[in-house]
Amino acid sequence: MDELNKENNGFEPVPEEETVSGGDMPEEETTENTNQPEDIQAETSIELDGGIPITPEEENADPVSEEELCILCGEKPADKSFGENYDLCADCRKSLIKSPLRFSGFLAVLTLFCVSVWGFMFLIGQSNTLMSVMQGDEQFASNHLYQAVASYSQAGNAGWKTGKRMVEAYNKSGYLSGINSTVSTYFYDVNALEEGQKLTFADKASKSNLNAFWNKDVKAISDEYNAAMKSYQTYYEYIGKYDEQLYYGEITPEEIPFDEVIAKFEAAKAEATAKNDLAFINYCEYYLAYLCGKDSQTQYKYLQEVEVIAPDYGWLYRTPLTELQIAVGDYDKALENCEAIEKANADDVYGEYYRAQIFRMQGDYTAALEKSEELIAGYETSGFYYAYYEGAINAFLLGDYDKAFEYSEFCYNGEYLNEQTANFHALVCKKLGDEAGYKAVVEMLEGYELKISPTIEKYFSGEITAEEMFNESEVAFE
Repeated sequence: MDELNKENNGFEPVPEEETVSGGDMPEEETTENTNQPEDIQAETSIELDGGIPITPEEENADPVSEEELCILCGEKPADKSFGENYDLCADCRKSLIKSPLRFSGFLAVLTLFCVSVWGFMFLIGQSNTLMSVMQGDEQFASNHLYQAVASYSQAGNAGWKTGKRMVEAYNKSGYLSGINSTVSTYFYDVNALEEGQKLTFADKASKSNLNAFWNKDVKAISDEYNAAMKSYQTYYEYIGKYDEQLYYGEITPEEIPFDEVIAKFEAAKAEATAKNDLAFINYCEYYLAYLCGKDSQTQYKYLQEVEVIAPDYGWLYRTPLTELQIAVGDYDKALENCEAIEKANADDVYGEYYRAQIFRMQGDYTAALEKSEELIAGYETSGFYYAYYEGAINAFLLGDYDKAFEYSEFCYNGEYLNEQTANFHALVCKKLGDEAGYKAVVEMLEGYELKISPTIEKYFSGEITAEEMFNESEVAFE
């Protein structure tokens, strides 16, 4: 009876085990009981089989649907006096209000929340990584190596197995500058440590041993690349200072001591035995001939030797060799190299670019322009701006000067601005009667202490034709 009275008066009973300390025992708290014994007896006169008393009103009330029951106890109807969507009964509401929120509980909830958010973000990151790796694998399998390298790079640190594919993609594509950084990211080499240096636990846990037998392919690529770069640095020193001086306009090509430097290369060639040494000696001889403005046949002679000595060094010689084969009229070999370029990497558009040049040199300007415009259409993906200059030349040869202006203006205002493209734009402006445009190019060149090419005046005076200017001259604008 006491328990029922306390509940009816809105007080919670104090558990028996709870004691009060720090003073005298408080006096027993008394409350006024507003219910008479006979009233209580009347209210509890009906019992269910389980002995739980219910009131006559509860017995006669309509049954409550499950949707309207309290979501905590599942027995009593929700107290809708707090709103139509309120889901707790009065007793459960009281228990929630009077239950203290302990700090440890709050901390647990906060921790759970943080872990959930971190887990969600981790899963998103892993999903993006996995998608990039899968995309890279598909592109690698279809020989689209530039795209594969880009996808693998977007994946971030995706594990050493993906690192192996990245190294192979860099090597096959000829984009060799990414090999060392990829190897250092995904592999460790105990043999390369300096004296006293030790590997960290993180390196051992996150990387793979470069010297393990399952990584021998990566090790071979890395070793060959480093040997090649060592040879290149050794022999480039013979011409490095002239290259730099020429770049900054401090000397002219004629001032480079070609015969003297060639003699040094030939002496080194007599002593060299390693493939990479011989390949780079001949390559540097070709590059010296290029710097000195030697004719295409001279350049071709040295570069052919690279192909003979190191046929697997296509990344080094194939592109300039194909260009020289076109220049000397060896179109069959040039076409073979176009196919080799595309076989090595389907993303390499130089094969199509050189086909356009071959069409032009053979006099088929329509086919050459169509091939150029195919490359221009894919510019946003490839970024291959050389196609615009080739397209401009072929449009000019066909007499479509408006299209030639469109493409030459792209070169002049964009990434492909140099002395050749600037002079070509001046030629097109003058052909269209755009004197202001022509004057702007002249002033731009003068700002760099350069003069407009005399070839332009020769063309307009009738001394040379457009075909002679673009197809028969070593350099269109001297």
